[in-house]
Amino acid sequence: MKIIHRHISDELFTAVYVVRQQTRPEWTTVDYLDSTSYDLIINYYDRDSGLLFICSSLRLDGLYEHLAWEYANENAPFTPRGPSLKRLNRVLLDLEDLRFFNIGMRKTALGNNSEAYRTLAGSSVEQAIDQGDSRAFRRGHWYGSAVSGGERITIGLSSASKLWSNKNTQIPQLIAWCRQLARKIISDRVPRTFSGLDFLPTGEDLTTIPDTVVFADWDASLYMSPHIVTFTNPKGALVTCQLLDLDLHINFAETNAQQVSFIISGNGVNYGAAFSLATDRLINASEENVQEVLVDEEMPLDEFLNHRPPVFYTQDFGSFQSVSYFPPMSSDVAPFDMNQFEVVDWRASGTDIQKEFGDPSGNGRSVHAYLKEQLVQSDADIVFYDHGPGEIADFVTFRIVSRQVRVSFYHCKASSEPEPGGRVADAYEVCGQAVKCDKWADRRILEAVKRRLNRPDSTSHFEKGNLEFLESALNPAQRNRLIFESVVVQPGFSSAGLGDRIKSLLAAADGFLFEGGRFDRIRVLGSA
Repeated sequence: MKIIHRHISDELFTAVYVVRQQTRPEWTTVDYLDSTSYDLIINYYDRDSGLLFICSSLRLDGLYEHLAWEYANENAPFTPRGPSLKRLNRVLLDLEDLRFFNIGMRKTALGNNSEAYRTLAGSSVEQAIDQGDSRAFRRGHWYGSAVSGGERITIGLSSASKLWSNKNTQIPQLIAWCRQLARKIISDRVPRTFSGLDFLPTGEDLTTIPDTVVFADWDASLYMSPHIVTFTNPKGALVTCQLLDLDLHINFAETNAQQVSFIISGNGVNYGAAFSLATDRLINASEENVQEVLVDEEMPLDEFLNHRPPVFYTQDFGSFQSVSYFPPMSSDVAPFDMNQFEVVDWRASGTDIQKEFGDPSGNGRSVHAYLKEQLVQSDADIVFYDHGPGEIADFVTFRIVSRQVRVSFYHCKASSEPEPGGRVADAYEVCGQAVKCDKWADRRILEAVKRRLNRPDSTSHFEKGNLEFLESALNPAQRNRLIFESVVVQPGFSSAGLGDRIKSLLAAADGFLFEGGRFDRIRVLGSA
């Protein structure tokens, strides 16, 4: 890429660039097939608001951050960071006669993965949104028309700090539009569209890291369009795998009020990073990392995660992503129903409650070995074992009855101590796993099983049934209805001494899944 034209306007606080880029098709090495493209980049800094507007015909994830940091310096009074979704939506201020053509709604209760993101399109799509949608969805992108200053305009927004309008104009008018947007974005007023869009929450500005962060999940876009990572394992071999086949979990020992520390591991990689509002970038790799991890062969993993940051969940199942915080769906969570707690006599079954998997110990077999025996002997038609990095669940069972397939996800953890009790340390990770399986709560579970089977050196396999049987059961032509349930297996939980804190966590996890509409009530296998 080369800059072939540059113009600086001190009067407008604007820099204009024309860049030329030569690219070669990936399927050839000859240079006479190279193509040349030209792009226009206009950077405007609004001094009153402190907002930098980057207007580019070249749309690349890394470009915007790169340009923002080129304008920053060590003494800059700001950190280049996009505004929250709530603040960005203030561009709707002072617009009249709003008509929306396209609205995106992001699922809050992710129990139905087929609608993790719903897009409505039409001449007046805002009329299709009612107050009931506010419990299940939050605001995503939108695009429409409005009257501003007596002129009919178009305007659109996406949650990735992007705004656009369809209009042919000149650079001074573009700068005037950005200046107008800046006044709105920094305003404290709340826009009202008097349409269904107002029912969809935009969240709040994330100003501090919430207490009790319990688990993290990948950005929803990664489940729709998987990415490949490459790294060198401890034996010196180059490893290539899907990012989804790695585990993402909180490092509680280093998580505090200043940062959320997390670890990405599996397949020979152990990559630490942290999310913090106090650092220049939201996500920074740990200095103790000894491996470089690249996404799609070119972008460092920490840079990639700054473009598609993980979603972090709190104990009450509020969440935050980037600089936006989304409160829990309801502050009035029903208490956990102990009828959903099933007591297992682990000692009588010869199970060591402190051994999750592997060969037997002196105190008995593993929790996995016990559960495998129970599931294979049960009325489940198919039992799939998937323990490992990036797992769907430790066990997934399929039971087919009367044109209905019940899919059960079993998530197992060993007790941290020899006797069961009510230890929070035994709860966070397994409850996080229990709700993350919502991503597979549709017929996409079949593709997930196939992907896990076809991994190099895969340990995933069928303990009962086979892939052909599963494909037949989930074939749309069979018109079988799918029902899902998530099962927490934690022998460290004592029904007598569970405690209010763990009951609240289980109740929040139960509500999170059940509110989505595809999951039955959560079940817990624990101790007396």
